Amino acid sequence: MWNPASRAAPLGVAATLAAGCAGPGLAAQALAQDQPARPYPVTVHADLPFTAGFVLDVYVPDGRGPFPTAVTFHGASGGKAAMEPLARPLAEQGWIVFNANWLAFQRPLDAVALEASFEAAGCALRFAGAAARDYRGDGKPLTVVGLSAGGLAGALVSLSPE
Repeated sequence: MWNPASRAAPLGVAATLAAGCAGPGLAAQALAQDQPARPYPVTVHADLPFTAGFVLDVYVPDGRGPFPTAVTFHGASGGKAAMEPLARPLAEQGWIVFNANWLAFQRPLDAVALEASFEAAGCALRFAGAAARDYRGDGKPLTVVGLSAGGLAGALVSLSPE
């Protein structure tokens, strides 16, 4: 499994580029964009409201972009800070990362809070899609990353027709 903190590209990506399968001149195009060397310096825009009562952080690599875009969802036992060890290394590798607080924390987690949580996760995904270009992200497609319950939330909202 690839560890983004290692700052090394997955072997499959390196092998594809080395074999020329990614298209002629791709490396030259990337160099011509005058991007800084990886890891990129990262700016974090913290605690941006994306729907009533919920905030997210946007991790933005310093470069021209457009960059691929990811949305991260924490597990049930933590907030967005739990995903920072993944969000920052992804941004350092050239990803725009929207790291969302999505879970309505209250115990016991009843049906009303659970519904509000999944609605917030959907709002985070829509917000990221709409705002990605504002942060030099490509926004299409969005990559969803979730830990535990966040993986379930990400899967469910990704499959939603909205």
